[in-house]
Amino acid sequence: MTRLHSTKATAIKIEALPGQEEDLATLLNQASVLVSDNEPATHVWYALRLSKNTFMIFDTFSDESGRAAHFAGKAASALKEHSERLIVGGWEKGVVANIENYDIISGFSR
Repeated sequence: MTRLHSTKATAIKIEALPGQEEDLATLLNQASVLVSDNEPATHVWYALRLSKNTFMIFDTFSDESGRAAHFAGKAASALKEHSERLIVGGWEKGVVANIENYDIISGFSR
């Protein structure tokens, strides 16, 4: 078994448009399969529900190239495609403007 080491993390807080909360939750649920099946450099991918209409995506990557591959991948494309219908502020103001990137200094996974 190869131990994967993540050095980069990203968190994105997004708000569903009124009445679109469950559709956004469904899209995020489906996105996990896209990430799992197509992005080997994405080590962790979580979609969190913070409140009825507020969500967060949290993911970790092997390095900066893994993060870049993730944002060029199928899950990001699906989110972008549906963002105007589902997310307050759409793609640019509702997703991209809320991207927070971090360096991982320590952690573990079982």
